[in-house]
Amino acid sequence: HFIKLMRKYTFISLSIIIGFLILIIFYLSSFGIKTNKFNNIINEQIKNFDQNLSLDLNDVYLKLKLKEKTIKIHTSNPKLFSGNSFIELSKIDVNLGLIKFLKNDNSIKKIEITTKENSIKNLTDFINSYKFSLQQFIILNQIEKGQIKITANIYFDKDNQNNYQYSVNGEIKEARLNILDRALIDNINFSFKIENKNLIFENIKLKFENINFESAKTTIKKINNNFEL
Repeated sequence: HFIKLMRKYTFISLSIIIGFLILIIFYLSSFGIKTNKFNNIINEQIKNFDQNLSLDLNDVYLKLKLKEKTIKIHTSNPKLFSGNSFIELSKIDVNLGLIKFLKNDNSIKKIEITTKENSIKNLTDFINSYKFSLQQFIILNQIEKGQIKITANIYFDKDNQNNYQYSVNGEIKEARLNILDRALIDNINFSFKIENKNLIFENIKLKFENINFESAKTTIKKINNNFEL
């Protein structure tokens, strides 16, 4: 009778522990937990890229992604600063390898950065503040208005965090170019992708001298130091 009673209590205890672990995993996967531990990791990655950049972070959450075998660090609505200029971001997600994370080795697998829909003028001010050149300033100063949204994915080598590849997707809406006050290009709309040294434009629509132009797709390839259509 005693053995049966012990087995019963052992079974109940194990069931409670397993149920509690499942509940924790479900909560971590669905909602995550708020933590300040990883704020420095995100800021350090930005600083490693360039010392002139800094982040204003809000709450940071840690989420478990079992299918991807990763721990995701997520923050919403941060701002990326260069001097006094900034870009409003929608989110930053940093994926860490689960096994290395459990070993206290925060090896980054991927970073995803998505901006909000920013004014192109704000973006050009940010770019000029970040790395100024007269030629760049003259070109970007031709943009009078428009909105832009960008998603960048950075993939890190598991053996060497200094090696990485990236892809960038974005969308331009209702932009206007006034080229040296001689040519006005209006109602510019298109999506773009930067990947494997190729720049791809899709669904291009614009208006030049009251004539509407459309193009389904245009690809610019980088060959050595030259760009070719």
